[in-house]
Amino acid sequence: MKKMWALIPGCAILATAGIAYSADLGSCNASYAIKPSDKYRAVAADAGPVRRLQPAFFGFNLEWLEFQSALWDKQRGAVNQDAENLLAGFPGAVYRYPGGTNADYFAWREGVGTPDARPAGKRATWTDSTTINFGPAEYLKFVKDVGGQAWYVTNIYGAVGQEQDNAELAQSAGDLADFLRGQKAAGMPAVLRWELGNELDRDVFRWPPQKLVGVSLAAAKQIRQRDPDAQVVSMLEEYPARQQDGFSASAYNKTVAGAVKSSTSEFAIHLYYDGKPTPPLRQALSSMCYAIDDARAAGIGNPTVWITEYARVPDGAWSGDWKNLWPQTADLQAAISDADMVIATAQMPEVNGAMIHALHASDGPWPTMHRSRADGHIYPSAVLIALRMLRDTMLPNVLATRNESANAGAYAGGYDMRAVVMTDDARKKYSVWAVNRSGKGIDLNIAIPALKGRSMNGKIVTLSDDNPKANNYASQTRLQPSSSQSTISFNADGVASVGLPPYAVATINFQ
Repeated sequence: MKKMWALIPGCAILATAGIAYSADLGSCNASYAIKPSDKYRAVAADAGPVRRLQPAFFGFNLEWLEFQSALWDKQRGAVNQDAENLLAGFPGAVYRYPGGTNADYFAWREGVGTPDARPAGKRATWTDSTTINFGPAEYLKFVKDVGGQAWYVTNIYGAVGQEQDNAELAQSAGDLADFLRGQKAAGMPAVLRWELGNELDRDVFRWPPQKLVGVSLAAAKQIRQRDPDAQVVSMLEEYPARQQDGFSASAYNKTVAGAVKSSTSEFAIHLYYDGKPTPPLRQALSSMCYAIDDARAAGIGNPTVWITEYARVPDGAWSGDWKNLWPQTADLQAAISDADMVIATAQMPEVNGAMIHALHASDGPWPTMHRSRADGHIYPSAVLIALRMLRDTMLPNVLATRNESANAGAYAGGYDMRAVVMTDDARKKYSVWAVNRSGKGIDLNIAIPALKGRSMNGKIVTLSDDNPKANNYASQTRLQPSSSQSTISFNADGVASVGLPPYAVATINFQ
């Protein structure tokens, strides 16, 4: 993604190209479909799990420039301790470095060695000359300290305003693989995945698919020569970024997938949703399902995706000076939308994991943290609070969950409620993730046939407010989760009713 408060080129094209997102097609759509109803029901199947959730299902898009400016303490040579404490609650999470478009200009050699000896340079189109203090070694140390997993986006473009020679970029990628293997030998985390470039199909780059795969595969070859265990990830389009040049998204995706299928079956995709000019979440997920089908059509039997950037977009984003909308990128409505995305994709075996945009604590848009002007400490945004609630109650086995919902809130996606049911291997513990998008409280009926006639000890945690635009920008404790203990009683039909407050993210766990 481009600088977080600049124009997202993809969204600009989406708004002007007349692209339709009306149909719910694609083979993975049934996983997240919600049946219209005047009731709110989440019905879990008794059959085996549809998938297992791993710690890597949660992740963060770490834009190194914003992260360094807000969370790196150069004097201490360490990441802000408050931030590390917050992230320790996501064991095994993935940290995507050096980020989105920042990665397309990242000169890794200028970010290693003695910090005081590192040169300053132009690191992005929107910033002055900057020194890379939070370089690859510092990043790996941070990942180790928070118990996370490393993810590296390879620079296969060059520098700001200067596309570099493909062979030189491939050589640089191989040399970086050598460096990171050395870090691993010294006790640092291994790289979970190597992502081959970022959004080079759009913005100022506009690479055709043949060029993208040519440069990508050259870099992948060098990486694997230095690190035979390296696993690479290519990309899929979620909308036709090259439509004006004659490429449909399907044609682009099939060309890319067909060319890389001997190297990988895993792909990166980006989802932004729920505010114009982006589509409602349901259509964004549908576009991802189309892309997965494109990969299948190209000859990949079991393609999977990593959502390496996702976030809710407020209405009117990128239109003129939209600073007054920045708080809406991390308000309660954003937390609900992003939790909804996580709940939906938890039911999709094709999705390996998702990385929230973006890990920083600046006053700009899409922060996951906020710095208090009163005490200087770092506090979680509403979005991070919601994600932590989900992570705290994650269980490994996802049960097929059929959702039925009214749409009293008139959400463009067509529903108020989404939920998913999880359980442990012994089927002794259960957990439910849910959202209520409407401004009214609802009674959620949870149907689990295996629990007919049983009463279980439960805990309900909610993040809610009467104002969906409530946020933690100005007052860092404005939104906080609340919890209560409750007996969850299932009737003879295996149905229990739980109340959800207005505008809410909720977790319900019982055993």
